[in-house]
Amino acid sequence: RAARAKAETLGCRAAEFIDGDFLEHEFDRSFDRIVSLEAFEHVAHPSSFLRRMADLLVPGGKVLSIFGPMWLSPFGGHLQGFTQLPWAHLIFPERVVMTVRRRVFRPTDPATCYSEQRGGLNQLTVRQFKKCVAESGLLLERFELNPQFRVGRFRNSVVRSASDLVTSIPGVGEFFSHTALCVLGKPERPRAKPP
Repeated sequence: RAARAKAETLGCRAAEFIDGDFLEHEFDRSFDRIVSLEAFEHVAHPSSFLRRMADLLVPGGKVLSIFGPMWLSPFGGHLQGFTQLPWAHLIFPERVVMTVRRRVFRPTDPATCYSEQRGGLNQLTVRQFKKCVAESGLLLERFELNPQFRVGRFRNSVVRSASDLVTSIPGVGEFFSHTALCVLGKPERPRAKPP
């Protein structure tokens, strides 16, 4: 309802809003563009999610996405609501984090693991995401880590340079890769399968 009201306010009468499971909904058409905002780290099966996107795109279509924090990043556990300790989700066992979360901050939430909490977390890493993309049949046309440091006051800053440097280090970069921005493309023709 809120999305429809906003669309009407903006004069957008062609927008259609569907409340349902993206993986299960029967669409009657293909799409030129699919936009996914702040979702990939919450999707239970990112590979299935990407394959579904690939199936729904027209040849030459694009997926535009920004999401995060990535699992290995300082706040990949989405715990900022009750701790500012970076990497708390990696330092402490999941059982301990979820027990503290339930007892102190979310007494009505029965979640015992990250995937059960409201919104769920799939513990997606940069490496895993790239593997899911490769398996989906989509092409990774653009991929940026920490794009928030490419705009505004950070645009030409030491912070941006440091982020670019650190995230480029194999094995270490993932621990400082907060947000991912990507453009995925569906090839005009299906790619040949290797023999």
